[in-house]
Amino acid sequence: MHRKKNNYSSYVSLKTTAFMLLFLFVLAGCSSFKKRSDLQGFKELIEKENLKFKHTFHEANKEKLLGNYELALELFLQCIKINPLEADPYFQIAGLFDYMGKTDRALSFAKEAVKRDQSNVWYKILYADLLKRNRQYNQAAEVYEDLVKQYPSKVEYYYELAALYLNLQNLSGALQTFEKAEALLGFNEELIVQKQKIFMAMNKPDKAIAEVQKLIDSNPNDVRYLSQMAELYQNLNEQGKAKELFDKIVKIEPDNAFVLLSLSEFYKNKGDKQKSFEYLERAFLNQKLEVDHKVKILLNYYVITETDSALKPNAYKLLDALVKANPDNAKSYSIYGDFLYRDNKFIQAREQFRKAVKLESDKFAIWNQILAIDAELEDYNAMAQESEQVMALFPTQSFVYLYNGVANMQLNNNEKSIESFENGMNLVVDNNLLLVQFYANLGDVYHKLKQHEKSDNYYDKALSIEPENVLVLNNYSYYLAIRGEKFEKAEQMSKKSNDLAPNNSNLQDTYAWVLYKMGKYENAKKWLEMSMQNGGNSSAAVIEHYADALFKLNEKEKAYEYWIKAKETGKGSEFLERKIQEKQLIE
Repeated sequence: MHRKKNNYSSYVSLKTTAFMLLFLFVLAGCSSFKKRSDLQGFKELIEKENLKFKHTFHEANKEKLLGNYELALELFLQCIKINPLEADPYFQIAGLFDYMGKTDRALSFAKEAVKRDQSNVWYKILYADLLKRNRQYNQAAEVYEDLVKQYPSKVEYYYELAALYLNLQNLSGALQTFEKAEALLGFNEELIVQKQKIFMAMNKPDKAIAEVQKLIDSNPNDVRYLSQMAELYQNLNEQGKAKELFDKIVKIEPDNAFVLLSLSEFYKNKGDKQKSFEYLERAFLNQKLEVDHKVKILLNYYVITETDSALKPNAYKLLDALVKANPDNAKSYSIYGDFLYRDNKFIQAREQFRKAVKLESDKFAIWNQILAIDAELEDYNAMAQESEQVMALFPTQSFVYLYNGVANMQLNNNEKSIESFENGMNLVVDNNLLLVQFYANLGDVYHKLKQHEKSDNYYDKALSIEPENVLVLNNYSYYLAIRGEKFEKAEQMSKKSNDLAPNNSNLQDTYAWVLYKMGKYENAKKWLEMSMQNGGNSSAAVIEHYADALFKLNEKEKAYEYWIKAKETGKGSEFLERKIQEKQLIE
């Protein structure tokens, strides 16, 4: 866990020896201990205690190595009782408490170890580390100040001390410490960068510039250093000097991606949007610029273009540049698909996502987007095929079985649909809303198969979990009305769905049809008129229902007009053509 003292072979430290001599001195002054035999007896007692300490310490270390930390801790504590002046047990206990996550207790024992042995570097490093983690930066800095004095040639201690000074906002202290480290190391890029940052924080730009100039002087054609100076000039609003450096950089490395990004930012700050975008597009076409960096920039565009559509053309140019430069990276197509999907370009978005999964088929999130688009486009053939692929790749993802079941139900593959719904339903864990979807769809497919008892059972299961599910209430009540069964239950459910989602033409049509089947034609007519006012006038089914209600109310001529209108609007029931030809209600 922690380093032991170098002189591990001797368990008796100088402090232990001093402890023994102190006792010898005191006892020498007592007449009762002046005889040689008495003094020899005392020495034997001390040696016995010494052996006991060494044995206990050895056993403690053995248990620590075996991972028996509680027992090791107990034994180290016994060592302290035997000889409280020895530092090493405190250090070992501090390490054990630290490993156990008991930082406060570790800190107190580490402090005691340092008190007993100021010369041991490992004690001090552990103590300082624990102080840092407890945000006691002042005390930690004091420890490293001692370490720097103790080991003036150890550069790593200067770095630690400077970092602590920065945490304490002691900029001058940090600067002086870095300068001492620089005196030891000589020219060092990391130190120069740190000093430059401190000078800027101290509002001393001339000194910051001088530090970066050291880097440039060391290698005048290193574009990293030139870029750093150019950015520094930009921050100081010295745009002319920044431009000179950027021009020099482009001559040295015309295709350096990060230089192109810097130039894009430079022209953006100048207000030259066109020039800024030109450099940005060039950076995107550069294969050396990491895809993740490009994606990060595009995510900013994604957010901005949600409110500023004028930037969308530029966003799509960057997306084109991304896939052109990185055609073998799935992220290129995935983020392109995200933009297209956001902009309701579903077919194009799906094509991009399909390219992405060809490169990385193990990305479930992308497959999920593809299936969502299949559903949006009502492309049930694609949804059935692609959900089959996803089920093979991710057999425990229950939601995929829902997609597959819905697709097969729409394609009249009802048995396959039931199989998918039941398999997916059995995979659902702690997700009642998803379970409701499986129950509801099983209710629908069993209705199609005229297995009404099973259909009703699944609808009831769905409503037992989510009693205010509008879709289930609507479908269940409509199918009961068609079957001519449980009219009171159907009416209650349909009315509830309309209360939950008022002014919905489909729900109003269902309620009207329940009323119609119950013989409540006047009320049915009223609800059908409301349905048509809310968009039902574009539905052949709603218009035909309205005509049927009119016929029942003896408004036959008007009913005939609406049957014709239903036919003109779209596909009505299987009896619509006969109703028009015979001018009679056919049910």
